[in-house]
Amino acid sequence: MDDRLCTSLQHRVVLHLFRAAHGAKLYARDIEDIQYVRGDDLVRISAAHGIAPTIADGLERLDINELDIDRDLTIFFQEIREGNRFRNQKMKAQLTEAAAILSDADIRVVVLKGGCELALPSYQQVHKRFIGDLDLLIPKTALRQAVSALESKGYFDAYQDDEFYNSPEHHDAPLINERWPAPVEIHQTIGGEQGEQLLPAEQIIHTAKETVISNLMVPSRVNRLIHLVLHQQVQHAGFQDRILSLRSLADMAALVVDEDHIVSARKPFEAAGLQTHFDGLLAATDLILPGLLPSIDHTQNAEQWASTAIERFGSPRSTSREFQTRRLKDWARDLATDPGRRSELIAKLFSAGGLQRMMDNLRSLRQR
Repeated sequence: MDDRLCTSLQHRVVLHLFRAAHGAKLYARDIEDIQYVRGDDLVRISAAHGIAPTIADGLERLDINELDIDRDLTIFFQEIREGNRFRNQKMKAQLTEAAAILSDADIRVVVLKGGCELALPSYQQVHKRFIGDLDLLIPKTALRQAVSALESKGYFDAYQDDEFYNSPEHHDAPLINERWPAPVEIHQTIGGEQGEQLLPAEQIIHTAKETVISNLMVPSRVNRLIHLVLHQQVQHAGFQDRILSLRSLADMAALVVDEDHIVSARKPFEAAGLQTHFDGLLAATDLILPGLLPSIDHTQNAEQWASTAIERFGSPRSTSREFQTRRLKDWARDLATDPGRRSELIAKLFSAGGLQRMMDNLRSLRQR
């Protein structure tokens, strides 16, 4: 990768260590960059991208004794990695219990996204994958029954007191249980009308694979790959805003075993006129983690998207402003087009301290 694509030293160092953790060779100029980075910047950026455990592996590939790097920084990241290993073990137990609760309610469960790594991993070392929550796909008719079953075992709506939370149309509000580390999101679809077009829930359930956990299945590897690109590039507007997600690149590198996976996963995006959404993420993975994917030609548009996304990765302030602008536009759209949401927002905005809470909500959008 051409280092000039990322002009920010601290972001470039994150890329160096991310690549090193995946087996890439570091050169003298990369090592020099690493010696000048501030530890708090490294922690902030890697945490925002959900790759701090991976950075620990990258640091371990360096000869600390020959470098001007604080040894405590390496120890700190090792502790993060070990903490994530322990958390993932707890989440696997949580997932096993949740599947059993829903089994008692006669509801079949397919775990999605990062939770798949707990049941049927694609990563060689699962501790490298930070998992934020547990996403569970169930039949469309079973939503209320599933929520009731989980609530009867101590789960409750995590966002019942969040005045500005607007639940996505494809899953219910996250449920939390104080005994367990992760929120649980119950999905009926993968993401509204466009999600159903690219990856119908019925297709996922019909082709899902059994796991060692009773009543728990995972999507096929191709469907996991489709969902990865759909979630990052379409639903989170990563393609539109040219946003680079390092965890998504690691996921793609782990999921793609051969060219057939790429060809099969690309088909629904081709049919929907969104091929560059898929190919852009593929090209970015190839640029940053060369040699991990099967050799495949990239279109000029895909390569251009990947290069621009890497450039913008090193300009987090402008990216953060765009996130805040989009949040304001979402609220404005809801005020203009959704009567129920309009009444809700107006009531909260003019409640005591409502404006301040709205501003705090905007400030909470993290800079990467």
